[in-house]
Amino acid sequence: MQDRTELDETPDPSPEILDVLADPYRWRAYETLRAFGVMTGWQLARVMGTSEAACLKHLDALEGVRFARPVDAAASRRQRVWAAVPGGVRLRDDWMNAEPEYRDASLRWVNVAIVTHGHLMRDWMSWAGGWPVEWREPAEMYDYMMHLDAGELAQLVEESKAVYRRWWELSRRREREGSVEGTRPVYAASHIVPFPGPYT
Repeated sequence: MQDRTELDETPDPSPEILDVLADPYRWRAYETLRAFGVMTGWQLARVMGTSEAACLKHLDALEGVRFARPVDAAASRRQRVWAAVPGGVRLRDDWMNAEPEYRDASLRWVNVAIVTHGHLMRDWMSWAGGWPVEWREPAEMYDYMMHLDAGELAQLVEESKAVYRRWWELSRRREREGSVEGTRPVYAASHIVPFPGPYT
């Protein structure tokens, strides 16, 4: 079920928007729509393993912050088809040092996003055995422990962003052109942080 509707991108998140998104089921609903395209609330509920009523409430909330929109707004609420607004959350680069309201709201959303990452990886492992080998073998989960200085850390982050951006732009171009045949949604997440502990 691929979304063929051209939509505006999500807004830059305010603390109020981030608080709406900082709900694990709501964020999972958005991520699921991003992956599978247009869906009714009933279809989304089946994929997420929750009730249609709960999904419709989350979709209403996502619409309120311009992260989802009905493709056929004239349809009845239960028959309405929904699409994710492309873009996701784009936190300010300085969010950790921002004013407390923005920083705290960002942290609440980041915590939800990290939990969602874990759930997606767990779900992939439960389904992977049924996928063809050409899809299973390239799928990778890895971690590296490195000793870097602050400048090298910044360089690694920028280089990683560039790689993801190149593939994301290819995917967006395919979606706009309707040329997604033979493709599947692929989830890529990256965490590059100093190893946790006090700075000494």
